[in-house]
Amino acid sequence: MKRYQYLGDRMTDPTLKDQSCTAVLQENGKCIRGKNGNMLVVFDSGRTANVIGRLLRKL
Repeated sequence: MKRYQYLGDRMTDPTLKDQSCTAVLQENGKCIRGKNGNMLVVFDSGRTANVIGRLLRKL
């Protein structure tokens, strides 16, 4: 599993800042990334969100 910590920015929902999350994977084992650098993740609370990939840090 690919675990990350989402740092967030000033526009981020405060409940998501500094939370750990898991990347959503395709069938081939790669992360789901957008063309603009976003990444699909699932937070530990169960919430699924598209977040900015540059603000994720590996755990």
